[in-house]
Amino acid sequence: VHGGFGFVLFGMGGEDDAGSEISDQSLWEREASDEHEAELGPAPQVVVDKYMDAGEIVVDQYLSLPNVHNTISAALAVVPHGGTICVFPGTYRECLAITTPVTIRGTNWDPDNSWKIELRAEGGGVGVRCQAKGVVIQGLDVVERSNLKLPTRKDEFGQTPCCVGISGDNSLTLIESRLHSNGAAVLCTGSAKLVMKSCRLPKPPDAQTSCRFSAVVCLHNSDVFVENCEFRYVRAPLISCLHRSKCTIRECDILGTNTHAIYATDSSTVLVERCNVNEHAFGAVFS
Repeated sequence: VHGGFGFVLFGMGGEDDAGSEISDQSLWEREASDEHEAELGPAPQVVVDKYMDAGEIVVDQYLSLPNVHNTISAALAVVPHGGTICVFPGTYRECLAITTPVTIRGTNWDPDNSWKIELRAEGGGVGVRCQAKGVVIQGLDVVERSNLKLPTRKDEFGQTPCCVGISGDNSLTLIESRLHSNGAAVLCTGSAKLVMKSCRLPKPPDAQTSCRFSAVVCLHNSDVFVENCEFRYVRAPLISCLHRSKCTIRECDILGTNTHAIYATDSSTVLVERCNVNEHAFGAVFS
């Protein structure tokens, strides 16, 4: 299994207290009336100042304020080594290349909240390229919807679309994020290291699967640790571990694949601890 990848996060919508539909816009763009004040928080400048005073880079696609960036890519261009980017609700149509240690953190992340953050990488094949050590992504809903018939790319991720990719001697911690891809969700290759915690791969209402390929693909000596995650209806093996890679899956809820739940080959190692595995055509294959 070889792949590229794409990254997307979900825009925010829902209903107000009266049941009327709320448009897809930033929380802070709406008027903070008395009944919504607790939901929305303080006014934009106060909110921005809070994060800026803490030394964080602020991203909000709707706000036109000094030192506020409208894209995550623009924030990555100025973030210091080891800095933090705080992303406010919205839909960000871009692909990211992360080349320095950084934390990208969504605000107000709640797995049951209709307000979300979306990074769309439609047609890009690779949404987030992690090319640095010590990268952290937290509270982002990541979805890739590229056309599977992409032109051949001569890079470390091959040709298959995927949400997040880590290559070389680099590392990523992915926390509290939701993933959906027309290819794979996460691809690690070339001694890369991934820690994935409290993430979900739900099946969107308009799709038959959360991923058309494996949720997690480990290639060429990569090292993956997955804990407290939920995986739903992946078309290929949930975990594909190849080329002397290592994967630990702990306390995860795994439901429904058309084939093996776990596939490991080429002297790879998979450790499964306290997981709930249901509705799979086959169990695991090791060769």
